Amino acid sequence: MPQNFPTNRQNPNRKDESIRRANRVIQTRTFVLMLIMGIGMFFLLFFKLYNLQITRHEELQAKAVSQQTRSSVVTASRGAIYDASGNILAISSTAETIFLSPKEINDALNDEENPVAWTKEVLAAALAKILDVSEEGILKKMARTDSMYEVLKFRVEEDIADQVRQYINDNKVKGVYAALLNNVYQAERAQLSNNANVITLGAQVTGIELGKCLVREYLANTYDSASRSGPKVQAIVEYEAAN
Repeated sequence: MPQNFPTNRQNPNRKDESIRRANRVIQTRTFVLMLIMGIGMFFLLFFKLYNLQITRHEELQAKAVSQQTRSSVVTASRGAIYDASGNILAISSTAETIFLSPKEINDALNDEENPVAWTKEVLAAALAKILDVSEEGILKKMARTDSMYEVLKFRVEEDIADQVRQYINDNKVKGVYAALLNNVYQAERAQLSNNANVITLGAQVTGIELGKCLVREYLANTYDSASRSGPKVQAIVEYEAAN
């Protein structure tokens, strides 16, 4: 007689149900985890924005303003001093500082396409005579051909500085472009708009601290030949070369 023996075979439907239940648990946990992370990131971003826009608003606004603006001290000209009869005893006058650029001078002397009609010795002798300084000292400064700025003399009276400018114009000293600085904007534009490599400062009316500020501003900027001022500066250079 046939006999029925018990088997260990599982119901396929029950196995599929277990797999589906496990997948639902994993999906639920994944969703909950992503939801928690999303809520956490939202609150973190909200806190960050609140901190920037509300808590630190005034502090950050002050920093932004300080980066976009600057202040400088402009020393007023001293008034004239008179005696009891109305005669002038002392008056304010403009005194300037004369710089030169050994590198620019050296480049001009070595430019074979646009030769100059002067030498370092001739230039040094003329400047020494006008400024009443040592010719040997000027030549030593000219020898520093890696330097863009060398001071020739401080506190030069305006008429003496005019003689230097007149000598440069009369003798076609190429590569020398001078600018008189009285404020920060002029110091900035001397580089950016004029490509000036010689600057003069009014020592009697500028003051030491403002003078330092003007020099720092001048040195902080670099001329860009591709700027809007480039064609104008190039026209001056071409005119200078042709004359």
